Amino acid sequence: MVARYELEGSAQAPEQITYDVGKYKLFENALEDTSEWFLESEQDPLTEEDENTVAAKVTLPVKPEGA
Repeated sequence: MVARYELEGSAQAPEQITYDVGKYKLFENALEDTSEWFLESEQDPLTEEDENTVAAKVTLPVKPEGA
C-alpha cells in the first residue's frame, strides 16, 4: 500500500500508520437482475447515525520517501 502526504515545516513522519478496514456486503436486486457492493455500517443507538463497520485494523510501518 502507498499513502502519500505532506508534512508541514519540521514535522516528523510517524513510525507507523493504522488503517481501519471496512467490510462490504453484496446486495442483489432480483427484480432488475443486478448486484452492488455496499460498505457495511451499524447505527449508533445514541445518535442514530450510521457508523461504518470496522472488520480489521492494519498497522503498517512508514518508509520515508527516497529511503
